[in-house]
Amino acid sequence: MLQKVENLYLAILRFVVLLVAGLLLVAVVGLGVSSFSLWKSAPAEQAVVPAVSDSVLKKKLLAQDDAATPEAAASAAATAAQKADPNKVYFERAATAIVAFVKAHSADIDGPNHATVVEVTRDHAAKYETEAQIGNFGKGFAESLERLLKDPAVIAQAKKTSALDLVNLLLDSYTEEFDAQLEKGNAANAAKLMAHEEQRDEGKRNLYVAGGAFGAFLMLVFLSISIRIERNLRHLERVAK
Repeated sequence: MLQKVENLYLAILRFVVLLVAGLLLVAVVGLGVSSFSLWKSAPAEQAVVPAVSDSVLKKKLLAQDDAATPEAAASAAATAAQKADPNKVYFERAATAIVAFVKAHSADIDGPNHATVVEVTRDHAAKYETEAQIGNFGKGFAESLERLLKDPAVIAQAKKTSALDLVNLLLDSYTEEFDAQLEKGNAANAAKLMAHEEQRDEGKRNLYVAGGAFGAFLMLVFLSISIRIERNLRHLERVAK
């Protein structure tokens, strides 16, 4: 009778061990797949191309009520200009539009020096890290100038205050908006990279848990084998008797 009870307990124990081992194996597979799915390459950094709205710039231009004395602006750094500048065409366009606007709507019939205007606008873009960002700045500024300096409200404001002051304000306002959009885009890229790093950390944790579960699975398999051997030995003992 006692022998039958022991065999029954061994059979139940073996069933439980196999059941738990099966669940652990499923967990190992699930966690392993989850870990590798999270272990992805870093997301490609999205190119940030700020697009400054004309309406934002126009609002800032028309908010200028009092005329101010124009300040002469000249760039002290001329060494960079000696090198070939792939974005020079944009700053040339901007300078052409500025000189024509100041000539047409101020008492200065000669207008500002074209080369000086190119240097000043190019100097505003010199702080950006890549030629692509400098090009985006120059292209966007030139296009905004060519549209806004033909706007009747902007022309009226220039006659009311100062054409050169208005252009300087436009350059500062465009730079401010461009920087804000660039910072926002860079922050979004940084957030994506951080989220990717968090996913990789989660993948590592899942992998460690899967490794532990697999180790437990192997132990239970060995225990099941031991129980099976024990039951067979008991059966052989009974047959021998």
